[in-house]
Amino acid sequence: MYFIPGNHDWDKMGPKGLEKIKAEILQLSEGKNRIIIWYDDFENLQQVLDKIFDFLNVKKLNIAPELAKTSKDDWREGVKNYQEVEDIMKEKYAHYIYQ
Repeated sequence: MYFIPGNHDWDKMGPKGLEKIKAEILQLSEGKNRIIIWYDDFENLQQVLDKIFDFLNVKKLNIAPELAKTSKDDWREGVKNYQEVEDIMKEKYAHYIYQ
């Protein structure tokens, strides 16, 4: 079992913090009997479940998701006043915004 640092830890790593964490996870678990599932994989829940079932060597079940992602890939498309929000973020929380 591996501990996955949270988003505040990624932020402390600077730009590309999440990518650095992912690379570290892959390196630490290399050669182990592992299954790696990223958040983005869950866009197709049944494929992820099938991957898990195969890894565990158990019977596959079809399970319908209870929730679905409704946000846009680019948050600016879903927020009417995104420029106002972005300006406030740049003013008060610039260290969270990576250009």
